[in-house]
Amino acid sequence: MIQRLIAEVEDIQRLREFNDGGVNICEVKLKVRIIDSILKTKLPRGTKGKTGIIVRKCIHHVPKLGDHIVLTEDETRKFIKADVATRRVLQNRFVRVEILEPLGARIGSLAYKPRGMDIFTPRLDLQKAGWLYYGGILDTLSFDDVTSLWNKGYKYTAKGYEYKKGKLKLLKHISTPRALPAVYMDYSITVGYKRKLDFGHHIMLPRHGLGQHNIVFMPLGDRVEHLRYQRPLAPWTRLYDYCGLKAGGFIHVDEQRGICLLCCAAADKIEVVRINLHQQGLTVTLMFKRNELTPTTVAKYRVLYLVGESFYVDRYAVAIIARNLVDKRFISIVRSGKTPLYLYLSVHGRDIKLKLSQKTLPGIGTLYVAEHKPMLMPTEVQIKGITYA
Repeated sequence: MIQRLIAEVEDIQRLREFNDGGVNICEVKLKVRIIDSILKTKLPRGTKGKTGIIVRKCIHHVPKLGDHIVLTEDETRKFIKADVATRRVLQNRFVRVEILEPLGARIGSLAYKPRGMDIFTPRLDLQKAGWLYYGGILDTLSFDDVTSLWNKGYKYTAKGYEYKKGKLKLLKHISTPRALPAVYMDYSITVGYKRKLDFGHHIMLPRHGLGQHNIVFMPLGDRVEHLRYQRPLAPWTRLYDYCGLKAGGFIHVDEQRGICLLCCAAADKIEVVRINLHQQGLTVTLMFKRNELTPTTVAKYRVLYLVGESFYVDRYAVAIIARNLVDKRFISIVRSGKTPLYLYLSVHGRDIKLKLSQKTLPGIGTLYVAEHKPMLMPTEVQIKGITYA
């Protein structure tokens, strides 16, 4: 739960009074001014002293002029300024990506252009340690402190985004392949001395509404594991760990908005995927196998994120379908631990069989791809199944 702001009442307007089930309720419009927060941390710039209007239904007690009130979570968010001045934009025919440079050069926005939907949309939350931007894809060098790089200063160079601390040097290059609805992230890490290195990604997915339409699917070769988001009532969280991702990937699906995010990496390099359900939303931490580095060793990692509007998953594979913004052609992408031959689509109730071709990406492995002509009603195009060799 977000720690909330404290405001002073500057003006009151009674809108109406009514009785609901024997309870007298007074609806009021309040003009309030932000003066503090519950935790004594420095407020974000432009928040303190900010005034605004809120509407409340009051039972028994109606605030008076000069009263100090605690804003609700929704009211608090209306007053929080959560803007990031420095951001770099990458895009292709499928996706638009914003890299938030002051926030650890994270992927802060990943929008699927044909539908104008954003996977992340970061927001500002007040945690025990202070204000934290929640949402996006963070680099992490620790399984115990996954947000340690959330606001570190990365320097943008011709080679990519560079982070240095002592002898540690992390260089990442971010690109959007022209023919894929994807973000491709390429890492090189040196530490300058003998050290065990843990590296991974911390993916923060803010909930929309109650969030119960958010699901994570993981094909494990002998079964498919899935976890549906349920907003916990208690402030503590429960962690779920999964190993053995044979397909080298997992997929997050938002059933309500009809958008999905597929994460791919080399299957033999993935150690564990940890899922955390909490009150702000859903986080997925992808950790690679530990590397034993020497002063001359360079550790290399690559991660691919694909965005789509329909998906399919079985115990061997996970697949998505997307369309580009220019000619509306569809592309289906399969990530599988077993060689697939054909993909079956349902278009307006009619089944279509497509032959899959191989596409290899360095450090990621093989993707299986098929294209299809534009459809008049794209929401009716669904992946129905896969035939394997």
